[in-house]
Amino acid sequence: MITLNLRENLEKLEQILPPRSLAKYVFKAQILYAADKCKEAVECVNVAENNGLTSAGLYAVRGFSYIDLKEYEKAEKDFTKAIELYEKLGYHSRAPPYEWRGNVRTKLGKLEQALEDFNKALSLNPYESVAYNHRGKAYFK
Repeated sequence: MITLNLRENLEKLEQILPPRSLAKYVFKAQILYAADKCKEAVECVNVAENNGLTSAGLYAVRGFSYIDLKEYEKAEKDFTKAIELYEKLGYHSRAPPYEWRGNVRTKLGKLEQALEDFNKALSLNPYESVAYNHRGKAYFK
């Protein structure tokens, strides 16, 4: 049986990963977010960033945390950073970050920009059915 004890999971993470490793911060932020500890997940990413560690995954987790905290402008910035890092690394076929940012932009009332993001996501992956759904909702706002 799998247990989802937050404290135990974080302690195990501390034991198996080096203190300043990117993986440690990514996993820790994901665990905190999954446990509805959004403020702590944001702080975890902030600490990683202050230590010079960045990744699209870190920005995505913090972006989702900001959405739950209803800090949409900050979420939009983090999803933009995730997109920039994916593109810098050559992952041009990554549709989900555009979809995530499109959702945030819809919440912010930036409908034209949201539609651009959904269209970009669909150009990268025409099978991204969720993007069609969100694009349709944005059209009717």
